[in-house]
Amino acid sequence: GSDCFVSGTSLLQSIGEPCDVLHGDDDCEEGLVCEVEDRSDVTGVCLSRSDLGKPWYVSSEAQICVQDCEVGPNCGGRAQDYNELFATPELCCGTMLSYMNFRVCIPDWNAL
Repeated sequence: GSDCFVSGTSLLQSIGEPCDVLHGDDDCEEGLVCEVEDRSDVTGVCLSRSDLGKPWYVSSEAQICVQDCEVGPNCGGRAQDYNELFATPELCCGTMLSYMNFRVCIPDWNAL
């Protein structure tokens, strides 16, 4: 059913279908990301990367959340296919770097 999530199997969700954020992007078809409106939600929706605009991801070099863009105060270059993407810096920091203070989790929080 629509509430059934099976991670790591061939039963993958397409665009607009529900996904479990605890599984990362594993519930979604290839090239889609699982995104939530509010980080307290466990159920998200599978979206294409282009639907996210300038999504956020964790820079492996800097170990902070940066945006998928080349020019701008919070840009970290283009995200790689293996980077988990988030619609907001709050989701990126809260999900991936929750041990860090939000003010140090992104390059320039004043630019938000």
